[in-house]
Formats: sequence, structure tokens, C-alpha cells
Amino acid sequence: MSLSRDEIFAFDDLEREAVIIPEWGGQTVWVRVMMGYEKDHLEAMSVDDQGNVLSITERLKNYRGRLVAMTTCQEDGSALFVLSDAEALGKKSARALDRIMEVAQRLNRITAAEVEQLTGELKNAPSGASGTDLP
Repeated sequence: MSLSRDEIFAFDDLEREAVIIPEWGGQTVWVRVMMGYEKDHLEAMSVDDQGNVLSITERLKNYRGRLVAMTTCQEDGSALFVLSDAEALGKKSARALDRIMEVAQRLNRITAAEVEQLTGELKNAPSGASGTDLP
């Protein structure tokens, strides 16, 4: 027996997980699975309008802030931030953002291979292109 349209729409399939952030007073932040269109949008940020893959510097520019903005939520799953908050989030503690990113990447199946591809490109970049000049 297959699911009906209404049954599919009735499922709360956006898994969430609580993350304690010591850098923010030991308080809890909720992280959730992205909606399909959100993950599409995140992936689309890796290419320009002509479909060309952006440079590693452009792809990683405030990646933490963007991912945190797209995956943190209230306990009920409603959004905590909007994407325009990413810049301000990018100015928060990298350790705090990394705690959220670790859970967000796991929940959203951003694979180790994808992360390895990014870090491998950084390791093999010419010395002037290591990303250390990012704002």
C-alpha cells in the first residue's frame, strides 16, 4: 500500500536535534534538516548564473553563517533565522558555529566526501589562495 498525498504532507519529516552551545551560556539551540528547496538553494550558491562552479573562496565565503541560518530552529521546528541573518551569524564564535555545523551537516547528509573535497582543494591551493584573506 502506498502513501496518499495527504499522508505525505502530514508527516513531520524535518528531524531536529538539540545542541548545547557553551559559548552562548550553555544554552540549547535546535538544528533541523533543511527543506528540499533550502538545500537546493544552498547548493545553488556554489555556481554563478551561467552554471559555472564558483571558486573555493566564493563557495566557502560565510558558509558557516549561511548553514547556521538555514538549519537552526525553534523547538517546534519553525525557523529561528532568515538567510539575511547569515552575515551577522558569521561574526559569532567559530567554535559555536562549528558545533551547530557538525550537527547540521550530519542531519542534512552533507557527506564527509563533500567536506573532504573542499578541504582537499584548500590544502592543494597555492599559498596565496588558502582562504586566510576572507573577511
